[in-house]
Amino acid sequence: MNAAHPREAEPRPARRARAGRPGRADDGLVVVRPVEGGWSVTSRHWGERLLFCSGAAAESQARRMSECLAKLGVDVRVDVYDRRDLLAGCFRVFADP
Repeated sequence: MNAAHPREAEPRPARRARAGRPGRADDGLVVVRPVEGGWSVTSRHWGERLLFCSGAAAESQARRMSECLAKLGVDVRVDVYDRRDLLAGCFRVFADP
């Protein structure tokens, strides 16, 4: 007699698809980087690069952009670089369910 494994006998719960799950190609990425004369904020979801005089203003805008994208169902990672163009930190904002 070939009994099925107990886990195989139970039906699997349906998985809910989510746009922008971590690690996928559609994952949102917002980048704060130093540029000549200031700071830039870029994202593939916005067509234009945004320029700011201060890093704090650029990071604040990146946070607002990431919250907007999360409301649209995209998981977002924000990478913040320092003046030497080294990754100084990052944070994630997850999509609203």
